[in-house]
Amino acid sequence: MYGKHYSTLSIYSLRLEKILKTVLGILFVLGICNSKLLAQPEIILNTTGYGFSKDEANGINSDQWVYIKRFANLTYNGQDASVTAVRLHIEWNQYEPTPGNYQRAKMIAAVKALTELKPGMKFALHFPYQRAGYWNDTYFGSSDVAQTKYGALVRSEIAYTCPSIFSDYAQTRFNAFVDDVLTQIKDYYPKLLYVEMGNSPAEEYAIPFNSGSSGPDPGFFEQKALESWRTKFLPLRFPNQTVATWGNQKVNISSASQPTDGNYNSDMGRDLHRFAGWGLLKKFQGFYNIVKSHSPSIKVLYFISDFGTPQGNLSHLHNSTLPLALELADGIYTSDGTNQYDLQKKILALDVLKGTNPDKIAAIEFDPEDLGEQSSGSGINWNIPYEWMPRGYKHGADYIHLAMYYSDDAMNQLAPALALIKAQYVGRNYKAPKRAASVPINIFPTVFTDKNLFQQWNDTGGANWASTDALPKSFKMSDDGYWDNLWDSNNLLPCTFTIQAATSDDKPAAGKTTTLSVNCAGGECDDVKYTWNGEGAINKTGSSIEIQAPSANGNYVYTVKTNRDGCSAKIATTSLAVGDPLPVTLTSFTATKSEKTALLNWATTMEVNSDRFDIEHGTDGKSWETLGTVKANGETNQTLSKYSFTDAQPLNGENLYRLKMIDNDGSYAYSRIQSVIFETGNLAIIYPNPAVNKLTITADDWSKIDKVQIINLSGAVIYESDNKAGPEINVSQLTPGAYVLRLVHTSGSQETQKFVKRG
Repeated sequence: MYGKHYSTLSIYSLRLEKILKTVLGILFVLGICNSKLLAQPEIILNTTGYGFSKDEANGINSDQWVYIKRFANLTYNGQDASVTAVRLHIEWNQYEPTPGNYQRAKMIAAVKALTELKPGMKFALHFPYQRAGYWNDTYFGSSDVAQTKYGALVRSEIAYTCPSIFSDYAQTRFNAFVDDVLTQIKDYYPKLLYVEMGNSPAEEYAIPFNSGSSGPDPGFFEQKALESWRTKFLPLRFPNQTVATWGNQKVNISSASQPTDGNYNSDMGRDLHRFAGWGLLKKFQGFYNIVKSHSPSIKVLYFISDFGTPQGNLSHLHNSTLPLALELADGIYTSDGTNQYDLQKKILALDVLKGTNPDKIAAIEFDPEDLGEQSSGSGINWNIPYEWMPRGYKHGADYIHLAMYYSDDAMNQLAPALALIKAQYVGRNYKAPKRAASVPINIFPTVFTDKNLFQQWNDTGGANWASTDALPKSFKMSDDGYWDNLWDSNNLLPCTFTIQAATSDDKPAAGKTTTLSVNCAGGECDDVKYTWNGEGAINKTGSSIEIQAPSANGNYVYTVKTNRDGCSAKIATTSLAVGDPLPVTLTSFTATKSEKTALLNWATTMEVNSDRFDIEHGTDGKSWETLGTVKANGETNQTLSKYSFTDAQPLNGENLYRLKMIDNDGSYAYSRIQSVIFETGNLAIIYPNPAVNKLTITADDWSKIDKVQIINLSGAVIYESDNKAGPEINVSQLTPGAYVLRLVHTSGSQETQKFVKRG
């Protein structure tokens, strides 16, 4: 789509003729330099390149206002053919002519005018990271402007000035601009569909560029970019090092130059390619965070042109960002497609976006040239939108935009298709057909080349409309291997996932096969990869690995580290206590208070030559005495065996219990220690028992009781007091039968008593 957005008068003369007469010959360049959701289908009119005006009473350029009103009231044979929303382009230099001089009242007036066009009208906002040309705007000095490898600044006399995406000053000023606009229109958030940004000599988001004889010449070689390359990017790429290593080449990071040979497939060239994508994502992250700080409900779209094409790989350098951008943003809007002969590019993009994440917003656009308009401006071919716009919705488009400028004739020729859309798709709770199963596509390493990233869509019949309109193709894109370690120490995504490491046997015998595993919880878990390290597990990968326990007895720690694009590394550990095998495998051991006794329960799943369990009691953890013995089952394999023992005379205060598990040959092992506290001065009495309506509890000191619970015979807690446990409980609603009353003391000890509820 960038081919349509280059800032030349010949491209835009038809659309801008009236403006050129009223602005003393100043050229307005269309597409000024900048560039679980489940949204309902919308048809959106773009004010491409300009729209907001500080000079108009309603804050909208007068010619654009006439244009907007025509589309807002368009009909066809009495049918509604109007748009449902307007995307307003807010020229930065119009809203903030000089630093801090914000046109706040005009912004409010513009949004008010749009939303009052008709009931239910919505709006979207486009923020260009771009100013007017240097003849008319001195906001930025040359040091903050993007620059190509030839030293040319990315700017023109009248139309545009593109700031460096690596300039902290430019980013701060832009974020303040966005922040101020959103502050003024907060009352209109319920009608705000989305916001987006751009940053090149066209509206889309990409590396700024000048139009060269052989194509776009990217601008990320200014001094601010070089400083970022040396002080931010390379230290992330080569952590804790002073030298960058590319193949056989070693370069001091502090003086490393950016390669300018245009070869993005060399080791150094690949890192320059990553540098461009990293810069775009970090800049967009700042924009995203500013917007979400106003309201998490505001949708933020990532607006790009070429979707997986060679130009997006090597010239605009945004294709590498697509997988992570789709994760961070609320959706992606692509303008891809140049004319009526490559409209399949729009559908390809939808099949990849929805195949990757069906819950994110997918948006495309159609301009007059897409719909058959020739350079003579003779109007569009009405059959094209009649076929292709419905196809867009069938393949999952949430938003379809009308871009550039439609003449009156073109607007009338478009009306039948818009009427069809309004009757069948928009505002009708339309749901696209079920999709085919997703096919994975990794953009690495193809993104370094002049090949199409998603050629498989073409090769497998993605454009076979007879079948795919009913069952769209799906492709799930990934970037495995592209970013390497760039995100190890800084987050792009929320990265709220957590990990926990575990072992199948934490006390294995020496040499025994043991499984180490990691559990991940959270939204970003699907794409996490894991690397293990420890004795016998050096750089092993996988969420679950098998190892041989070390041959020598002892304690061994194993560490698992995450690798997840867009997220810094997370680490978890688990340990093995390697030793001689235990006579039993103890799965549980508990000690609880039951009225005036201590009830001990334990269970095993495996017993090999097991003889008995000695129950030992103590009060200080040092001295122990044997209370009794329970005979073991002896030989069991994967069979659950349950045991119990009651201490009828526990001591006042803390009572400690442990099991001594003894084998037939006299070898033994101890269980973990369990504790029960008895406070003899605070034993509760309950009455009446049986109870009908009310149960009364007496206790010496209620300040030592944390909560009161009632438990049914199935073990479920059916009543729990709040923080102010009291002496009376209404039990009238309980079903007649037996229950257990449990008092939980502030010390952690518990006591239970049985009672009966009568009808």
